[in-house]
Amino acid sequence: MGHDKIVLADTIDWPFLSEKMAAVYTDGPGQLPLSTRLMAELHILKYTDDLSDDDVCAWWLEKHYYKFYCNEKFS
Repeated sequence: MGHDKIVLADTIDWPFLSEKMAAVYTDGPGQLPLSTRLMAELHILKYTDDLSDDDVCAWWLEKHYYKFYCNEKFS
């Protein structure tokens, strides 16, 4: 629970960020209907860890602390 991504997740005002970014992340043709929060979280992870789009998605699937950071359930 002390991993830096988990600590970071607790410091971000997610409702505020989701509200501000809602206009940018909209559903449309060719776009996945992902939550605004998840899209914001993945962008933050991408830039904080200097990852490509493909890498951040791969890491999200592999690393439980990424899923915890993104408020997702994991097993």
